[in-house]
Amino acid sequence: HTHGAMVLRAGKHLWCEKAIAATLSQAQELVQLSREHDRTLCEALMYLYHPQFTTIRQMVADGSLGNVLSLRSQFGIPRLEQPGFRFERDLGGGALLDLAIYPVSAALTLLGPDLRLMQSSVVQPVGADIDTHGFALLSTNTGAGVYLEWGYERAYKNEISIWGETGSLHSDLIFSKATDYAPDVSTRDKQGKVEHVEIEPADSFSLMFLAFSEAVRDPSRRDVLRE
Repeated sequence: HTHGAMVLRAGKHLWCEKAIAATLSQAQELVQLSREHDRTLCEALMYLYHPQFTTIRQMVADGSLGNVLSLRSQFGIPRLEQPGFRFERDLGGGALLDLAIYPVSAALTLLGPDLRLMQSSVVQPVGADIDTHGFALLSTNTGAGVYLEWGYERAYKNEISIWGETGSLHSDLIFSKATDYAPDVSTRDKQGKVEHVEIEPADSFSLMFLAFSEAVRDPSRRDVLRE
C-alpha cells in the first residue's frame, strides 16, 4: 500500500502484486488516488484473465446454468520449503491475504458485490505470527449459498464448483496453472448429463499485462480494473 501510493502520487500507472493492500481503507485510498491522478490501478489476480475463468464467467452471465444456487471454491497448498513472505506478518503474510483472496475475488466477480457474510473463521494457531487457514460462508441477495475455504500445509486443492437451477459446472486448477496446461470445464445439464468444455492453454500473466497496457492507453478501461 505504501509503495503503491507513492507510485500513483508520482503520476505513474500502478500494477501491484496481490494483495494490493492489507485493509479495506488502504485499498479504497489507492482507488481514490488512481482516480485523482487519472492513472491505471491493477491488482495481480492473473487468473481473472485466463480463458478458463472468462468461459465460466460467460456461462454464469448468459444463464447457461440458470439461476445460481450455490458456489464452492477451495484453495490450499502443502508446506513449502521456501515460504517467503507467507509467514511474515509485516510483509502481508498469512493465508487470508495470500490464498483466500482468490476464491473471494472469484465469488465477487461471478456473483456480484452484494455478498453477505454469514459465518467465517480465520485461524491463527497459538504461537504463530500469521493465520494459516480459514473458511467463509456467504449468501447473495437471492439466497444463493457461497462456501469458500483456504489454507496452508494441506494437500493441494485449487478448484471451483457452481450449481444452478438448470446446470452445474466444475473446474480444477482455476487460480494457478502452468502456461501449457489445457483446462477443462466439466458441465452437467438438468438431467446430470456430463459434457466437457476444453480450453486452450494460455499465459494468464501475459493476458493480465495486456489488459493493464490497454487501460494505460485507454482511460475508459480503467474503472474496470479499479473495480
